[in-house]
Amino acid sequence: MSKRLALVTGATGCLGQHLVGKLVEAGYRVRASGRNQMIGDRLHGGATEFVAGDLQDVGLVRKLVTGVDAVFHSAALSSPWGRYENFQAANVEVTRSLTDAALAASCQRFVHVSSPSVYFEYTDRLAIRENAPLAKSFANHYAASKADAERVVTAAAERGLVATILRPRGIYGEFDTALAPRLFEMARSGRVPLLRGGNALVDVTYAGNAAHAMVLCDRPNAPGGIYNITNGEPLTVRDLLVQTFRALGREVRLVAVPYGALSAVAGCWEWTAAALRLSEPRLLRYTMGVMAYSQTLDISAARRALGYAPRISFSEGLERYAAWLGQQAAASSPLQGSAT
Repeated sequence: MSKRLALVTGATGCLGQHLVGKLVEAGYRVRASGRNQMIGDRLHGGATEFVAGDLQDVGLVRKLVTGVDAVFHSAALSSPWGRYENFQAANVEVTRSLTDAALAASCQRFVHVSSPSVYFEYTDRLAIRENAPLAKSFANHYAASKADAERVVTAAAERGLVATILRPRGIYGEFDTALAPRLFEMARSGRVPLLRGGNALVDVTYAGNAAHAMVLCDRPNAPGGIYNITNGEPLTVRDLLVQTFRALGREVRLVAVPYGALSAVAGCWEWTAAALRLSEPRLLRYTMGVMAYSQTLDISAARRALGYAPRISFSEGLERYAAWLGQQAAASSPLQGSAT
């Protein structure tokens, strides 16, 4: 009996690389899709079939899904800033193409990575369950596109596709190249703003835990549906920042800043950038909001239905991330003190 063939989209990203490793370890054959040929060539030691390309190419999508038993869709345009049409094309229309192709190919399982940004409103929300109302007004185009993509997957499920939607919160870990630069930029002055006392409760998810949850979705008789995924250990923003900067070897001072004033400044910058079609402003209201307001997720449904249990704690995941960053820095540094 041949091994199951899994397609992983977004395979060269942080979550995608973790997922490829988990699937190979679980005995899958893996077809990986992404834009970075260099990373793709070395995915899990080169033990995968890597296909570089743009998922907005419908013909490529059909080829990728041919013969596949399970699709794991983690590719997305993920940013708090950008043009509406770009998010719709990358996050909604690509998902539509993939679900259509999966149905046509009689694919057995479709696992879609969504986002808890669909819940976010500028207010505290604790222990959110999957059936809780989504935001009345989405905070940005990214959140709106993820909600639209969920509707696409749900519609495909009504047409017969066995589909699971995961909403992992605050993914971090090895292979992430976005978090550390943003944090280092925040820490450049030695001071980091603390909003509303840093008392907001937030969830995060180690990428390996999220990948583990995705693999669980493809177990025999695993139910479809929508599931929140986190590490299951909410932290205050203050504790999150202190532990993260300590692990990354950065000395910073947390400085209390009035949330209303900073949010107003961010709003002005956003308006100017949008009006003049400038690049992403340094301050965004959404970024301020996720640091100022509590948002925690109830993961009891994933525990019960999928058998999900976070394997790696926040602190251990942070240690792994810091060690990986150190390895990357060492690998990119020229040799020092060569003998003469």
